[in-house]
Amino acid sequence: MYRHDQLGWLTIIVVGTAAILTGVLWILYGESVNGITCTILLVLIPFFYRLQVTADETELEVKFGIGLIRTNFKWHDIEACRPLRNKWYFGWGIRKIDRGWMYNISGLDVVEISMNDGRVYRIGTDEPERLCNAIQTHLKK
Repeated sequence: MYRHDQLGWLTIIVVGTAAILTGVLWILYGESVNGITCTILLVLIPFFYRLQVTADETELEVKFGIGLIRTNFKWHDIEACRPLRNKWYFGWGIRKIDRGWMYNISGLDVVEISMNDGRVYRIGTDEPERLCNAIQTHLKK
């Protein structure tokens, strides 16, 4: 079993600061657009504050924040994995990439998993070797 949580400190700080600033503007000037923006920003934080990766006997699961945004991969669908380093312009979050998707909360390190059907997924992590080893252990079974 493998489980790792990676916090998105930059996301928390940037979105939290923006929420505070729009909240202050709302209090000072009373414009409803600032109140709506502040509320939306505060609601976003629980959805994107961390990336949790779990590998159990049946699947590899990737969850953002409180877990409403998630995806999973059955072991029999995964062909291989390898640790990589993304280019800086790949960014963070959930992104469409060539032949698949990327899930990343912070940093440039990822584990790329290749699926049997040719799709490719990149999972951001601050411990790429450990995650790749956990995946390879399950693939050998």
